[in-house]
This record gives sequence, C-alpha cells and structure tokens, in this order.
Amino acid sequence: MNLLRLKFSVAFQRLEYALKEAGYHRPKSDQNDAAEVDWPRFKKAANASGATASLPELHQLLMDPPMKQYSRDGALPWDAAELGGGGSTFEAIEAIKRMRNNLFHGGKGNEAAHAQERSDKLLQLGLAVIEKLITIDPKVEHAFWDTFDSHFEKSVFQIAPQLDEGIN
Repeated sequence: MNLLRLKFSVAFQRLEYALKEAGYHRPKSDQNDAAEVDWPRFKKAANASGATASLPELHQLLMDPPMKQYSRDGALPWDAAELGGGGSTFEAIEAIKRMRNNLFHGGKGNEAAHAQERSDKLLQLGLAVIEKLITIDPKVEHAFWDTFDSHFEKSVFQIAPQLDEGIN
C-alpha cells in the first residue's frame, strides 16, 4: 500500500471514529444495536454548513467520481455509478465512502499505470474533502485530532502534487 492510500485509509477511519464520538451514530438494527455512523444525519449537517460548497476538490471529485465494482458473468468489472443525488456535499460524502469501500474490498492495487494515476488523484481529492468535512462541527474536529499521533497529525493531509489539473 502506498503512502497516499495509507493516509486516506487512516483519515477515513478517523473521520468515522470522530463522527461517532461527536454523536453522529445510530444502532444497526440488524446487528443487536451495534453502532454505526449516522451518515444521513452528518450529510444534512455538512450540507447545511455550506463548508464544502466552494471547495474546488469537491467539484473535481464529482466531475469524475470513483467507479463501483460489479459482479457480472463471473467477472468483476469497474463501472460508473450514480452517487445517489442530494447535492454536491451529499454526493462527495458518498464518493469518499465508495473510495473507502474500493480500497478495502474492491481489489485496488493491481491496476495499470493510468488507473493508478487516476486512483491517486481521487485519493488526493478525497483527503481534501475529508479535511474540510471534519471542520463543520467542532466536536467532530476535536474527536478527529484527539489522541492522534502528533507526527502523523501534521502530515495526514499534506499531499505533494498540486491539484490544479483535471482528473484523467
């Protein structure tokens, strides 16, 4: 796993942790009240805050969002899929959730060079979106950084390449 994938994975995990700690949680009805992130409630709060509205990375991410893996005729092709609507903030949150699912469950890591470049660009954009999302609620931001290793804290959102070109 390259450093960018590691940073995204840690940032997404911390986001989920912080959301639950800040009260954005609900019981999983099918799993004996096990806690899960209340994504619909957080999406509404994020959208109402307007914090992501002017974020260029959010708009770049939605121009060419992460694909979804399907099971078709014994193969596992990647294809474009809707993010569910609801506006750009709602869709951006769905995009970073899909990126997390793709990294953890979707066989990423063995793609061709051009696909690797696209994956890296998506991860950079996703990190920028997460960085902005944690600021919409002070409780989320505090929980995100609380007990975080101070060295990693300073570097989790630092990305070397500039994001001034479009997505391939």
